[in-house]
Amino acid sequence: APCSTCKSMDCQWGEWEDWSACDKCGGQRKHYRHIGVQPSCGGRSCEAGGAEEISNCTRQCHGKMFCVWHDWSSWGECSASCGQGRRVRERHLWASDERPAPSLNSVASKAALPSGAELNTQLELLQGRTAELEVQRSQSLAAAFALGASSFIALAAIGQQMAKQKTRGGHALADASGTGRRGYALVATSDVGALE
Repeated sequence: APCSTCKSMDCQWGEWEDWSACDKCGGQRKHYRHIGVQPSCGGRSCEAGGAEEISNCTRQCHGKMFCVWHDWSSWGECSASCGQGRRVRERHLWASDERPAPSLNSVASKAALPSGAELNTQLELLQGRTAELEVQRSQSLAAAFALGASSFIALAAIGQQMAKQKTRGGHALADASGTGRRGYALVATSDVGALE
């Protein structure tokens, strides 16, 4: 049987990773690398101390941060192959320590904003209109209550009138079945002249 041959491989470091964020204000940042190829068959070991690097970093703490919109992504695929469908694109909001340049939309919107005096005038007009509406609402509620109460009183008076007419103009009728129930029949009389 032939002897197995072993090829000597030296240790090789992998690529450096990205730097970490600063660990504190005016602090340090680090980055690492790992062994990419382990030594074999008598190959040389990697140099010691090459797995980590530390660097000074300065960072402004508690400074102003600004919200910045990144660019829109490309449109995604349509959700339907025919008929109506949807496709989506998105953009993200990021924090930045640099003030973004004003866009045309923000400049136009600032130009259209009313001044403080105009806002106060509009506020006073709205407050006056609100007070008027409250008065109208109170008056409507009072009128509705009064109308409901007068309707109730009128119905009660009509009911009493009808009850009085029943007792004055009605005749007691005995039930022929002998159940003892009694009823009232209103008899209306009127003078009718003979037609010639």
